[in-house]
Amino acid sequence: MSNETNDNYEWFRNTLDRFINYLFIPRKYKFPGTLVLVGGSLVGPEEPLIVSILRFITPQGMERIGFSAMNSYDSLGVSLIIIGTMLGIWHFLAEFIKPVKRILLQYSYDRISNGGIKNLIDPNSECWKPVFRHDFRDVSKVGGEKTLGKTKKILKKIKSSQEYYYCGIAHLPIVAFVGHELRNYKINMIEIDHSTRNPYQLNNGESNISVNVVEENLESDINEIAITISLSIKIDKNSVVNKLGSSIPVIEMVAEEIGFSKVRTENDIKKVVNTLRSFLESKVRPTKPNLDKIHLFFAGQTSVMFRIGQQFSKNTDPEVVVYHHGRTNGYSWGVSINRGGHYVQLP
Repeated sequence: MSNETNDNYEWFRNTLDRFINYLFIPRKYKFPGTLVLVGGSLVGPEEPLIVSILRFITPQGMERIGFSAMNSYDSLGVSLIIIGTMLGIWHFLAEFIKPVKRILLQYSYDRISNGGIKNLIDPNSECWKPVFRHDFRDVSKVGGEKTLGKTKKILKKIKSSQEYYYCGIAHLPIVAFVGHELRNYKINMIEIDHSTRNPYQLNNGESNISVNVVEENLESDINEIAITISLSIKIDKNSVVNKLGSSIPVIEMVAEEIGFSKVRTENDIKKVVNTLRSFLESKVRPTKPNLDKIHLFFAGQTSVMFRIGQQFSKNTDPEVVVYHHGRTNGYSWGVSINRGGHYVQLP
């Protein structure tokens, strides 16, 4: 098979995959609505504008596929209207016939594949519906505040009475803020494998990770602390000290085996969260009962960051600021996740 044939075959497969995803995702009835609109534009006493344009662009192609007689437009238009209407009815009834898995998709880097997520369900007995899609790349102060404002509006529409699945490839401060805002919701975690880029759902298996805490002298007059959590890569403590100053103590939490996609179960996340909570309750509170702020620096999977965001209360916990590490400028901004979700800029 020639390279050109291979390329054409690959293009056809990709196009077909996108078409199937577009067809069976009931989000806003996008595809059925498109069919009805196109069908309506083809029905009428005169040649439809879309046909005139296609005839001008490719007259031979139009003749080849049989658009030479006026009744061809009407027949095709009526057929598209019927198909679109039937698909719309099917999408509407699907939520009553099949259990619906509602997906929260949050991404700032790679777009999360619809097809990959669909592989996690049984198409014969389940259907899924994206209820939250969010993408942004502007991390300036203006862009960050705009993103946070949009995120807050979207989150208000999510009903707490339903069960959700979360999958994210996004800036960690925003992930933590979303987790905090959905702290009382039933959320199941889906991760993207770092090597294969395939999604997988976290199960309830045993934990295979261990996290150690490198303690710091907390006896100071400053009612702030910094915590680094290193799961995928080791966070350089000096990079934190350079941003916050040497007067704020830095506590390091480090996985015994650092690497990507090590978190595979909910119990892995619980191990990290419980280690963090235990340290705060047993070591920090007795030493700093008037603690005002926790600066949190995290390197790991979004599912862990989401769960950490769920742990902190806006009423009983100190302010928690989660920071983002940029490739060129290091730690430059963050989000106060439990004080209204406002943008924080570092010097």
